[in-house]
Amino acid sequence: MSSDREEQDKVEDEVDEDGSGEIDINECSSNPCKHSSKCSDKVAAYECIVLIAELYYAKLPAYMKALYDLTLAAIQAAIAQADDEYDEVGRQAVEFWTTICDEEMKRTEEAEDGVHDETTVVHNFAKAAVGHLVPLLLEAMCKQIGRAHV
Repeated sequence: MSSDREEQDKVEDEVDEDGSGEIDINECSSNPCKHSSKCSDKVAAYECIVLIAELYYAKLPAYMKALYDLTLAAIQAAIAQADDEYDEVGRQAVEFWTTICDEEMKRTEEAEDGVHDETTVVHNFAKAAVGHLVPLLLEAMCKQIGRAHV
């Protein structure tokens, strides 16, 4: 099994072929994530976003406004709709934020341990979004509990 770094190198070679440093993913292609994910529906598309958050955290600042809007809209739709597909998309949107939190915690710990390179840059995306995310997640949890009791 390949390491996370090997996987990231493979994806970087395929995604950043022009050397611009930008990630240009055609989510409508037959296999935009190349490595086992297929975007045949919204769930798989969000799985791709989670993978991108993990592998390309340092390159996310230019895309975070759009990712923030998309993920919050997915969570809100999961709350509003009593539908399994909306729920799964919402779960993947939450997984995106979990991945961001994990990556930021890992980078913070590395910086505290004296590692200072591109792997320790922390953009504090989670800290900036927490004020909107926590109330939304609490509402989602309450809806989920309410649905379980019906």
